[in-house]
Amino acid sequence: MKKIYLAGPDVFLPNAIEEGQRLKALCHSYGYEGLFPMDNVKTGQTLQNIAMKIQEANKKMIHACDIVIANLSPFRGPEPDSGTVWEVGYAQALGKTVFAYSHDRRSLKEKTQALLNLGQSDVDSAGMSIEDFGLTHNLMFASCVVADHFEECLKIAVEQDKRINPLREIIQLGNPLLRKLAHPVEDITLNETQTLIQELILTCQASNGVGIAAPQIGVAKAIIIMASYPNERYPHAPMMEPTALINPHVHAHSKNKEKEWEGCLSLPGIRARVPRYEWVDVRYTTRDGVAEEKRFEGFLARIFQHEYDHLQGKVFLDNIESTHDVVMEQEYRSIIREIDTKGSLP
Repeated sequence: MKKIYLAGPDVFLPNAIEEGQRLKALCHSYGYEGLFPMDNVKTGQTLQNIAMKIQEANKKMIHACDIVIANLSPFRGPEPDSGTVWEVGYAQALGKTVFAYSHDRRSLKEKTQALLNLGQSDVDSAGMSIEDFGLTHNLMFASCVVADHFEECLKIAVEQDKRINPLREIIQLGNPLLRKLAHPVEDITLNETQTLIQELILTCQASNGVGIAAPQIGVAKAIIIMASYPNERYPHAPMMEPTALINPHVHAHSKNKEKEWEGCLSLPGIRARVPRYEWVDVRYTTRDGVAEEKRFEGFLARIFQHEYDHLQGKVFLDNIESTHDVVMEQEYRSIIREIDTKGSLP
């Protein structure tokens, strides 16, 4: 998972910890790991000693990250926080990708005149001329200011990753690779594995899917992505940030099954009502190498079972009870509209 260092004066907010958690959660929802300066809890004998430890810890974070997203909004005047500006320059010197945002995108001259009450003067109160190149910030770093808010920078980062890492082709039913058994992932920390996970997430999102499995892009590895969200096909789907489940297996499930609609990115244009367990207890490993156990219920249980089938070389049509449960996409959308209107299946 790519890492993003979160630079900015947000550390001075009264709710800085909570804000850092919010920004990190947003990063995770887009498939990144956020690094917030206040993750570094430092102690020392003197304030100066603590300050040096914080500086070194933040520098290590910048070295470890792939991207820096910086808040360059006006801070105690028309200019950004000086520490954040230093971090931007340091990251750029290291060859890191830097995206910055500012809540005030007026030109630097306009901001300086307004925030320092200078009227239309071309000089400040000390007689120093005001930089005026029509840019939002000082000319040395104005080019990295690309957005008004943090999440917009995240979206730009995703688009850049798509250009650098082109989306993978989703193979279709009939391709023998779709029927292969997936092999366990042996080393999750390999760059190859982490890149595959990121490509699966990006491919799933670009295809407007709620899940995808590695065999669907022709890779026989036991990795699935769950990424539920409400959409036109599944209007009542719960929200779930894109999550990688590596080497998953079911160790318990409900006695009863329920029959509901499914589709598949590898079988476009086809829908079917498929019986699935109402809940499943799953053990798996996260992309960070942490062993987890979780119960999925309802629609999330359905997504898991659908994607888990792909690891066994199966598709959802293998589980239908009757061909009468299969419809084409256009008819399915008509059925969904009728369900929303009447509240039940026709």
